[in-house]
This record gives sequence, C-alpha cells and structure tokens, in this order.
Amino acid sequence: MVFFVRFSTRCTPRTSWFQVRAFVYRCFYSQLCDQLIRPELLSQSIQDQFINLLRLLIEQKPRHFFRLGIITTSSATEQQMINELQPIQILNVLRDHDLLNKNDFQQIVQQMIRDCKLVKSQIAGLGKSTIIRRAIEQSKKNYVKFPIYGAFDVDTLAERLQTKYPQLQTGAIHFDIGSVDNSQQLNDILHCLLLFRSFRFGQIAVSIPAGTP
Repeated sequence: MVFFVRFSTRCTPRTSWFQVRAFVYRCFYSQLCDQLIRPELLSQSIQDQFINLLRLLIEQKPRHFFRLGIITTSSATEQQMINELQPIQILNVLRDHDLLNKNDFQQIVQQMIRDCKLVKSQIAGLGKSTIIRRAIEQSKKNYVKFPIYGAFDVDTLAERLQTKYPQLQTGAIHFDIGSVDNSQQLNDILHCLLLFRSFRFGQIAVSIPAGTP
C-alpha cells in the first residue's frame, strides 16, 4: 500500500508543544498522510503530551481512520513515542530489513529528483544564474528565483516560499544559495522540498507543486 505524504514535520529540540499539537490535529482529521521526522528529539514532556492527545482522539472517535508516518533513527530502547503507541495497535513498524536496498532506493530517489539540477562553483560571477535561467526558459517554464543566504529564519523562509506558489504552478524555481549560517538546517529543508515537496520546521507549512522543476 502506498501513501502520499502531504507534509513532513521535522522535529528539533526547539519544536514546541503548540507545533506538535497542531500536527496531531491536522494528521488525525485529514484524509492524507502527514509525516513526523525524528520525534526522539522532542522533549520528554512533549512526547508524553503527544501520546496522551492521540490516545484521547482515538478514544473519542475509535472508528475514525487516519494516516500518520513516523521516521526515527534511534534505537528501539529510545523510541518512547513508538513504544507507547504499540499497545493501541495502530502501528505497522518497518525496520531496516523491511526497507528498500541501497540500489533500489537510489533509483527511486533519482526518479523523484529527475527534474532537479545542481549548478555550483566556489567563485562568484561565473554565470551560474545565467545558465539556470536559460535552461528554464528553454523548458518553456517561467523563471522563479528564490535566494537563500545568511542567518535565515525558517518561518520567514516558508512565508517567502508561500508567496511564490502561484508562480510555481507554471514555473521552475531557482534556489539561489549563498553562504548560510546553518548549513544543516538548509540541508534538511532542501531534503524535504526535493523528496516530499513540502516542509514544516516552525509554525508554517509550505509546499511546492508536484510538477515544478
């Protein structure tokens, strides 16, 4: 069975209960699949509240069907949230041996990012943007530039990207990436956008149209 992920919410030690609670309600009452990534990074208190709220919703509407994906890289002994959900009998746990092998996984990823191109150099002013613009224009798409640099805020970045959504329905996006203060956070955002076409790190969820290169 295949589920299409609507939004992926990546947890960090700074993720608040307000954000997690919104995720639970959105996931429970939606007919689409929302995905929670690395919940082990949440505080103990927030994990407990997550379990209690989900149990309460299930008790109130035991026949209600919902989809929730949880991705974790922690060991089984550290997966408190998953261990607490086991008695409710709503989980289908996939371990490493249940997943795709490396070659099959790489083929699927390549298929998912087939319309993405990386143009880079360590020297500014060599015409990278010109190359990208020409390639987009040749593909008969509208050129949409989206610069990312410096100390960016994820919610501000999400708000900026939201404003581009109408243009992206008929366009192609150029992520113009300069020097950033938090490269790991940028990698996480690009990972979600390229593979899942959406991300949510702070208060705001944002997505890119499926057909946008």
